[in-house]
Amino acid sequence: CLANNSISIIAGLTVMMAVFSVVDDPLSAVSGGSSAITFLVLPEVFAQAPGGPVVQLAMVAMFFLALSFAALTSMISTVELCVRNFVDHGVNREKAVGLTSVAIFLFGIPSAATWILVDESTGVAFPQFLEVQDHIWGYGLMFSGLFIAYAIWKYGWSRYKAWQAENDVEGFSMRDYLD
Repeated sequence: CLANNSISIIAGLTVMMAVFSVVDDPLSAVSGGSSAITFLVLPEVFAQAPGGPVVQLAMVAMFFLALSFAALTSMISTVELCVRNFVDHGVNREKAVGLTSVAIFLFGIPSAATWILVDESTGVAFPQFLEVQDHIWGYGLMFSGLFIAYAIWKYGWSRYKAWQAENDVEGFSMRDYLD
């Protein structure tokens, strides 16, 4: 887990260095958020890579293929969480997977349909719905963590640990995190 987080930090720093090296106005490039960096700035980074157009196209294709695989594999846990709730309430697993997949598809239509807004003054394109969702869920995760910490604090750490022991729930261990 420590290695994963370290690699993520190094990758983020590498992307930021690449953005600052190829963009004339880095502040405007990064102010669009992670989606703007991914879909607008990183293709420009790859376009300036050495090796000619074939190598540059291969790099862009591999990057977006890897990004697609990362998105799909990240969705597995989301789908499984929804499916597990349906199954726990007596719905057949195959039907639950179908319902969950259709719901995710339908909720994904707004992000695909209203994807780009072009600023007339600068000519820069910004994803509308996707950016809003990025901010909502980014802040949502932060507030969720704060709520869990607050709930455990108000409930009492010793009562929480006793509840974990009674229900055979494994708690957080720094040793487990580092392994």
